[in-house]
Amino acid sequence: MAANEQETRAEELRELIVRGQEEFFNVFEMVPQTSQDIYFNKIAAGSIKTAIVSSGDDYVDKEAQTDELGQNDQSNQAPNDFMAAIKQTG
Repeated sequence: MAANEQETRAEELRELIVRGQEEFFNVFEMVPQTSQDIYFNKIAAGSIKTAIVSSGDDYVDKEAQTDELGQNDQSNQAPNDFMAAIKQTG
């Protein structure tokens, strides 16, 4: 009698529990990268290096109708750690 009750209860539960389709999703979602983003990431990683080559063929020497302004050297005072701060940020 107890086995019969368990069997009927199991059948009732099977009717209640409907197995749906399993859902798959990524826990880690990332915004798609453009080709420009990928290029900049490669430059930052060092796998691509930029270079500028100049042959000098485009140099044009033209005379100007202005007076020479000359050159005036100036000096200023800066704290001793000024260059160290520039090297750290650069």
